[in-house]
Amino acid sequence: MAPRTLHVQVKLGGPGSGTLGWGGAGRGRGWRGRLGLLGGAAVLALLVWLPFSGHLVVREVEVVGNQYLPSERVALEAGVSPGMPLIDLKAERVRLSLLRDPWIREATVGRGLSGRVVLRVVEREPVLRVEGGDFLSDDGFLLPRLPGAAFPSLPLLRWGGSLPPPGGMVEDPALRAAVELSAGMGPWLREAAREVKVEGPERISVLAKEGWEAVLGGPDGLEAKERSLRQVLQFLKERGEVPVYIDVRAPQYPSYRLAR
Repeated sequence: MAPRTLHVQVKLGGPGSGTLGWGGAGRGRGWRGRLGLLGGAAVLALLVWLPFSGHLVVREVEVVGNQYLPSERVALEAGVSPGMPLIDLKAERVRLSLLRDPWIREATVGRGLSGRVVLRVVEREPVLRVEGGDFLSDDGFLLPRLPGAAFPSLPLLRWGGSLPPPGGMVEDPALRAAVELSAGMGPWLREAAREVKVEGPERISVLAKEGWEAVLGGPDGLEAKERSLRQVLQFLKERGEVPVYIDVRAPQYPSYRLAR
């Protein structure tokens, strides 16, 4: 005969009365319930303890892609520093914080092993200097000065109109054309240029360090204009003549005026 399991129940009367039970299946369910509660409490305690234990905190901040901005400034603008709980690190929020800096065109935030956070930025490229130390970028933003940063040789903007505020985008068609032209210059012309003079969208000139002025017009066909300009300069150099004015708006038919 199979053994029987005895279940005993004790009922307590009155408000809040309950049932106490033991034996067989009820005893198994009780232990499993207690173990489940203990396990849940342990997991909760672990989640509370880990952020402060050093295992889930930022240990290192690496900035990648910055050429002009100091790494310290990028990390400060991101709001990320060693010791910060990783649970508080919201990648999209950090990315948007970085994009508030007009020098930063793009930004991504990544996590590496052992609490390493990587801030990867793409900076805007300055193509024109502005009086006062600011710059115009290749996509038409006014970039505020960066004391102590090293920049390539850039021509100075000569422009009688107004500029956007720092971080603002150029709206004037003539100035936008000048930015496009300056961004498209080859290395030789950029090095030769001292200033870029803007009088209209199709009236842009380069004033050279050697003293001559090259009228380029607009930014269209810039490669052919630059090639024509170099040919004229070489031709005059071989003849021992010094130009003061060269017009290559029609690069097939350049004209020039010599120094007296």
